Amino acid sequence: MQTWIFQGNPKHFDVDTYLTEEEIITWSVRQKHFVDQMQPGDVVYIWRSDGGKRGTGGVVAKTIANSVPYIIDQTDNRSEHWTEDHVPDEFASIDLEVLDVDLAPRVKRVDLLEHEQLADMLILRNPVNTNYLISEEHAALLQKLWDGPSVKDDLQAIEVENGHIEGKLQTYYGQCYERNATNRRMAIEIHGTTCMACSFDFEKVYGERGRNFIEVHHIKPLHITKETRVNPETDLVPLCANCHRMIHRNPQQVLTVEELKELLEGK
Repeated sequence: MQTWIFQGNPKHFDVDTYLTEEEIITWSVRQKHFVDQMQPGDVVYIWRSDGGKRGTGGVVAKTIANSVPYIIDQTDNRSEHWTEDHVPDEFASIDLEVLDVDLAPRVKRVDLLEHEQLADMLILRNPVNTNYLISEEHAALLQKLWDGPSVKDDLQAIEVENGHIEGKLQTYYGQCYERNATNRRMAIEIHGTTCMACSFDFEKVYGERGRNFIEVHHIKPLHITKETRVNPETDLVPLCANCHRMIHRNPQQVLTVEELKELLEGK
């Protein structure tokens, strides 16, 4: 597994809205020499550049890759978020599952410039690319900064029925609805990693590389105007990448897991 930083410029692409509204996103792979190196399971941090607003740049989301890069065109689900003059006709892209979003940002560019070990990251020295592969040392340090001191690794110490609050409304450019990474981990502890719609098991198909790999679907959407306490046992379900994308394919008609099962049974 490798760790990456993918950059987006809010002057050309509405990074905040895209991260807030979508559980599965796609991101451009502009550095073509990386195409063969990106794999499902890679950790990808999303970096929003300053975009003309000095001091606002930094890491705003943590995601995990659930595809290899592939070619798409401007008809994909991101097109509405591009400014008119910057919609590419065709480009390599990769699918990412959004694990956690903090548009503050949680890890600020200005702070990284003062960091003893991270100040030499390429994105700080040469911030013109879209895709950056970061070293294991930098990845470990960045994860510590992103997780922060409040993250509890011992899931057994948390009562499942209480869950964690998600959907907290934040003000920045637009609005942000937080997704709690602990809820995701707890849901996997409870439900396992087999798709609840089609019973696909990544480990059975891909072996060790697929162990513990699955996406987590929010039964109740976070696009609301108040905080919501999420119960990992009743509000979150594991889905494979295909089923998850089919559920969300039409934002105006998001399917339930049961509706998707009926489609699969009737095919």
